[in-house]
Amino acid sequence: MTSIAEIIGAWALCQPDRIALHFEGSDTTWRRFWNRIERATARLQGEWHVKPGERVAYLGLNRPEELILLFALARLGAILVPLNTRLLEQEWQAIVRHAGARIVLADVSFESEGLSLAFDLSLAFHELDSLIEQPCPRQPVLDDVSGASAVLLVYASCTIGQPKGVLHSQDALLWNASAAIAAHDLTSRDHVLTALALYHVGGLCIQTLPALFAGASVTLQRRFEAGAWLGAITSSRPTLSLMVPATLWAVERHPEFAQVDLSCLRLVMVASSTVARPLLEAFHARDVPVGRVYGSAEGGPVSIVLRADKAISKRGYAGWPALHTEIRLVDEEGKEIEGDAVGEIWIRARQMMLGYWDSDGSRGPAPVWLKSGDWARRDEEGCYQIVGRAADLIISGGENVYPAEIENVLSQHARIVEAAVMRTTHARWGEAPIAAVVLRAGTAVSEADILGSLEGRLAHFKRPYRVFIVGNLPRNAMGKVNKAELARVLQPLLQDEKFV
Repeated sequence: MTSIAEIIGAWALCQPDRIALHFEGSDTTWRRFWNRIERATARLQGEWHVKPGERVAYLGLNRPEELILLFALARLGAILVPLNTRLLEQEWQAIVRHAGARIVLADVSFESEGLSLAFDLSLAFHELDSLIEQPCPRQPVLDDVSGASAVLLVYASCTIGQPKGVLHSQDALLWNASAAIAAHDLTSRDHVLTALALYHVGGLCIQTLPALFAGASVTLQRRFEAGAWLGAITSSRPTLSLMVPATLWAVERHPEFAQVDLSCLRLVMVASSTVARPLLEAFHARDVPVGRVYGSAEGGPVSIVLRADKAISKRGYAGWPALHTEIRLVDEEGKEIEGDAVGEIWIRARQMMLGYWDSDGSRGPAPVWLKSGDWARRDEEGCYQIVGRAADLIISGGENVYPAEIENVLSQHARIVEAAVMRTTHARWGEAPIAAVVLRAGTAVSEADILGSLEGRLAHFKRPYRVFIVGNLPRNAMGKVNKAELARVLQPLLQDEKFV
């Protein structure tokens, strides 16, 4: 194999007339998929003069052409830089400048933004459809492309002027796909519904690429919308789909959720460290197992998985180490811990990143062990449960308090949909937990009742000193709860509090 794209070519020979991709009413067979990759390769190489190692940025929503672009770049030893559409223009500029991209492509919905970005940075601009709109003379594909060649540069977050690019090789995408295929029991007979954004490694690498490498079909949605997701369940009858807590919640709250036949789904995976118990129960009650994938852009992202057969018995857990993955729990002194004590997750895996991209075109070394910043405990069966992030740790009276543990208990309340726990200062204990909760639609409950429900379920030092009922929890561009913003919103309510 010279590149990951050749896997698509192989499936095009094996099952040329089966459907590889379904997008907005249009089907793409494996033969046509491969032909479009060949056409895109020719244009990138022959007309746009893309060289090995070059970075090409893409700004837009999910499209089959984005996958075609990725595979065509892989054949040339070049690198895709997908841009988060939810970022600001100055953030795109910082990322593209840091990546050193020469070309920006955009789909029609972001054409003006792409043009502006390219103009401001003096880059070449192309509309995505031009990649394959006309035949282009074929060029000889490079012989020196290998699995070690870099192919994907993703920016997990961006502070203006300080982007952080995570670089992945073609081999890493294959090893990650192998772990994901094992986690899902994926075969060529599966059908994946992809609604999460492909500019995140979650949307791209947890199910979409693994499905294509396994010869399965993928229904691709331009963006997530709960009604459209439920509509695709009815019309396309997928067997698998990937969610995050926010999308799981949106589907569960949709008025058509109870009527839609979900029997085609043999598994819904959630990419998250924690998931509210009521969301899990809502799908389990419909006989749909909800599994988990824990990981990060740096880690692959498939590092710890909760498979379908354990989704109910181990609900609330993250699962076991993925294929090709070693997990350690390490204490604050760097010593590996035993038993059920809490420690930081360290990861070593073949699917890990090559390293962080440096703006001078080089890359930093990949760590031997990736320190996740997440804290977990391991039960007697070797199953991991995430208890919180190191940055979120609350030290109250010398005791470690993990927000995820409190959030999990709060979310088991019949009237609470989701919860977020943060720290506040305390005159006596130094720090103390406070919580914000979102209630189920049409329900009401007092703060006193919520606090009373924790009696006997949480040690006293873990119980929140205040519980605030809010309409929603603010989220960042990754869809995760933005606790910094939540703290800012709650600050006026805390001004007069004196926790003693």
